[in-house]
Amino acid sequence: MKRQLTIFTLLVITLTTAVASDVAVLSDRDIVGTARYVGMSGAMTAIGGDPSSVMRDNPAGLGLYRRVEAMVTLDAQFDRTHQYGASATEAANRCIPTQASIVFPFIDKSAAGRVVAHNFMIGYQRLRTFDRRYYGTAKNNSSITDVMYNHAVANDVVETDFYTGMSDMTMRSDVWDNSKLSWLLVMGRDANMILANDKTGKVDEPWHSQTSNDPVSQSLEMSESGYVNHYSFDYALNIDDQWYVGLGLNILSLSYRKETYYRETFSPGTATPRSSLRLTNSLSQNGVGVNGAIGIIGRPMRWLRFGFSLQTPSAMSLTTTHEGSLYSSITQSRAGLADTTYNFSSFAPRNRYTDRSFSMPLRTSTAIAFQLRDRALLNIQYDFTHWKNMPNRHTIKVGGEVNFRDKLYLNAGYAFESEFYGSDYVYPLLNNDVRTDAETICPKWSQNASVAFGYRGRYIIAQLAYSARWQKQTLYPFELALEGYDMRPITHRVVFTLGFHM
Repeated sequence: MKRQLTIFTLLVITLTTAVASDVAVLSDRDIVGTARYVGMSGAMTAIGGDPSSVMRDNPAGLGLYRRVEAMVTLDAQFDRTHQYGASATEAANRCIPTQASIVFPFIDKSAAGRVVAHNFMIGYQRLRTFDRRYYGTAKNNSSITDVMYNHAVANDVVETDFYTGMSDMTMRSDVWDNSKLSWLLVMGRDANMILANDKTGKVDEPWHSQTSNDPVSQSLEMSESGYVNHYSFDYALNIDDQWYVGLGLNILSLSYRKETYYRETFSPGTATPRSSLRLTNSLSQNGVGVNGAIGIIGRPMRWLRFGFSLQTPSAMSLTTTHEGSLYSSITQSRAGLADTTYNFSSFAPRNRYTDRSFSMPLRTSTAIAFQLRDRALLNIQYDFTHWKNMPNRHTIKVGGEVNFRDKLYLNAGYAFESEFYGSDYVYPLLNNDVRTDAETICPKWSQNASVAFGYRGRYIIAQLAYSARWQKQTLYPFELALEGYDMRPITHRVVFTLGFHM
């Protein structure tokens, strides 16, 4: 049996929340921005005076400006992902503009004990670049056909849910709308990776059985691309050069695309014929959103500063488009006869749905900074990220700056971000999910270390920074995988910023 289903398009408007894996991937942010900001690993909430710090963390930092300033940043990013204990994967790299801004301060030099400045800024910031390619491999006795089997048994699925009759193998026209069926199960049955019992008609016989202990070789290749852009409109006031209060309005633009190729090869055994499958998925997500920010910086003493900011959750409209295909090859061996190979294929309809309840998380930042005369700054910072109905993340940042010679500065920083989920968490596949991309990425901890060198003159600013980010992620090819792939992405970043004072 070999057939292809007609690919058609479904448009579904829904208010359901995006799956947890989407939230984790799309909400993660790189430490990217101006060279000074990157060089301090983003630890600037109590310092300010930098456009990336204003846009990303604390709009109150805009109140420290005294002159008109225009700034632009180029970012050369080099990514490499490897499976821990296995060979390295392909790397991705790019050089793009990641920041641009212009600041307009309005100063009242005669003011004392009251508002002495009203400052405005318009800015652009790249929050995340998704581009990378990588793969993972494993070998155990778990298969994605087990997911199909469990779903079929739990929902009492029978052959006539797929076909017009036991003898007539014509796919039902409403098979994709059947609430008992996930699209992954439909594809698995149509590609003959899960079978119906000849006597009962129940779909409960996978080629691979959880009790067979036959080894399964798995491999997953993944390609990601896209970005999250941030457009900011900020206002701050300066009260007697001691208190700075800021407000920000931010517009987010998101584009994400993921291509995955998942393969399984079943070794011949007592319960499994020689067979293989290939599940291919294409996922794209595009959205726009808006959020607000408020912040304060206090300088009660010349040597001490503190800062606090809050960024509201982002109200977003996210459109997801998905399509998938499943191919299988099954070889039967019979005594005295040549091996017979059967090839099957199945396609899921392309579907598109809009989620108007998707949101980026609430973020707060609290910091204290110490100033040593006019020669050095040290900022210690705690960032808190809160998702609704999901675990929180905690980030500790430390960044410093030294003016070692007139107009020449050195920066250094370190940041540690806690894991997104516990080590034993696997995102469950949704019942009757129209998506068939079963793999999930579970972010763990990340670390960032950086250095920067800069010149800040009367009219020109030129800065150069380098940072390295180490991450730990667990990649699950599907929810029942006995063991996730231990992935270790490393990002090297070289940043150059050029600015002008007027």
